[in-house]
Amino acid sequence: MIIIPIKEYYIRSEVEKDVSYGYIFTDNYQRSSGNIKVDRNSWYYKIFIKDLLKVDLFYGRKTQAVIRSLNNAFPITTMVDGFGTQWNDKLFDKYKTIIDFEIELIKKGYEKFNFKGIKYNDERQFGDGAISQMKFSAPKCWEYLNEKLLEISIDNENIQEGR
Repeated sequence: MIIIPIKEYYIRSEVEKDVSYGYIFTDNYQRSSGNIKVDRNSWYYKIFIKDLLKVDLFYGRKTQAVIRSLNNAFPITTMVDGFGTQWNDKLFDKYKTIIDFEIELIKKGYEKFNFKGIKYNDERQFGDGAISQMKFSAPKCWEYLNEKLLEISIDNENIQEGR
């Protein structure tokens, strides 16, 4: 799998047009941030609505989740919800199940769509951003996240802020 770190912020229309590549974005488990409705016919809606019992899913304009529900965009969960709720290690088993599923989605998407590579923003570590503080709130979950990201050739522990 070819992994391509980028510095640019995601622009939904540009990512949507770039069908030769997959994109990874940080997401929250409840898929609850933003106020723009996700298309109910998208693969994202069909997969994640089963787990949520919500009528609608949304995306916003200010975070990486701006690309939520695009055919070439894959989530990595780093928050519980869109309201700043942090993971904690008491929820490790649940978090492990979520990350295992999401990493498999990325692997299968890479093969299914024959992407040239997978792009991700490497300005900050996954789970240690401006909002998500997994490194401190859930160190066991964060460590597991790092192990799983290595399966797709992302060395999260060595991403340096502002590089």
